[in-house]
Amino acid sequence: MEDICGRLADWAIDSSWKTLAAPAQVRIRELLIDTLACAFGGRPHPAVAQAAKVASNLTSSQSTDRHATGLGSGRRLSTMGAILDNGAAIRALDLNDFYWGPGLGGHPSDVFASAIAIAEEADSSIDECLAAAAVGYEFFTRLMDLMRAGDPPWAWDHTSACGPAAALIAGRLLKLDRETLAQALAISIARAPVFSGFRAGKISSAKAAAPAMAQMDGLLAVQLAMAGMTGPREVMAGPRGLEAIIVEGSDINHLIPKPDDPHRVLDITVKRFPCMGTGQATTATAVELHRKLAGRISDIAGILLHVSDSGIVRRQTADVYRRPDRRETADHSFYAIFGIALVDGHLEPSQFAARRWEDADVASVIDKLQLSPDLPGEAEGIFPARAHVTMKDGSTLDVDMPYAPGHRLNPLSEEQMCDKFRTFATPAIGASRVDGILKTCLDRSGKTTIRDLMKFCAESIS
Repeated sequence: MEDICGRLADWAIDSSWKTLAAPAQVRIRELLIDTLACAFGGRPHPAVAQAAKVASNLTSSQSTDRHATGLGSGRRLSTMGAILDNGAAIRALDLNDFYWGPGLGGHPSDVFASAIAIAEEADSSIDECLAAAAVGYEFFTRLMDLMRAGDPPWAWDHTSACGPAAALIAGRLLKLDRETLAQALAISIARAPVFSGFRAGKISSAKAAAPAMAQMDGLLAVQLAMAGMTGPREVMAGPRGLEAIIVEGSDINHLIPKPDDPHRVLDITVKRFPCMGTGQATTATAVELHRKLAGRISDIAGILLHVSDSGIVRRQTADVYRRPDRRETADHSFYAIFGIALVDGHLEPSQFAARRWEDADVASVIDKLQLSPDLPGEAEGIFPARAHVTMKDGSTLDVDMPYAPGHRLNPLSEEQMCDKFRTFATPAIGASRVDGILKTCLDRSGKTTIRDLMKFCAESIS
């Protein structure tokens, strides 16, 4: 049988900053800035403090094994602890980037949790870290293409891609040889599948830590392989391997890019708003309606919101989401995000922290909202929205949002990405630190290291 683990190892090892096309280099640097925005913005979330407490416990007070800095806490931690700390902070607000292909969708920037931590341990340059992260993005998105979606509800979660992606990232940054990385990848893939219950119904706060836990497993697989442990190389094929969680008849070779394939980082949607990726256009629609209504929200008689005709959207429009009982469910609720954004004209973490969806003015809008999942676009990962508002005097308002701000067909500029960083990071670390971090990230000399960046981040957090 073909050794796909070995071929994936070859591809990851041969990848480098120089093999990334210029547009992909620009994009992955922007995605680093975006991911840091999410991490700093997520610091006040309770799940981040909870993960940081455990991350600290992974490094004893007497240990010298403090190779990395946690984005959520700013503390010096073991590399494993930093992955947990980073990952929870990156994911907590549901603000990090988004990909949806023909299979499942997910948040590929989750892989920065391991890329940043391992790059700091290895004293890698920022460019080396970004090249490794691009490998993680490529594997993540390609596995999403193959994984099962649709009805009945899928069993597997997108964080299933995070463990093997972290193994590939570590292989690049720690300069593993082909055989060791192939063994690590086999171990990681055997441990990879994660149930989709992490983000179903009344969503728990463990959702924030799920990608990090998977990546910790990926690093553990690498450490075991480096110690000489072998993995089940047949894990890629057959009903007892990776093929068990992908669409029947899919070609597993899709996981390995061809030399002339476009880089997948160019297919990523950046989130403008702190909510699920499927609701970005919906939120933008509500913000535009707020502007058009000019204070006449109490005069609304009814709202018909057209959203994507897809399995995941239909699940996110179920009754459990009309009256969320927690923040994690609210940011996955079309009702909550639309109501908050329509009444306030924006959507920010503070509104979720204040449980804004429960206030009478927002609840009144939610009561008038009817959802119709009938728009095309799921296959292209577009998730459009179109709102038709009927006023009490019989007049109507319409807003059509075919592409959310930040979608690959409606991208944010580098300056807009920097503005997002300033918006979400400034409350946590201050304006002067924000400017310094942006300058460090945008340094294209190739000389700046992740340690340089993380020292700056640690100083800003402390």
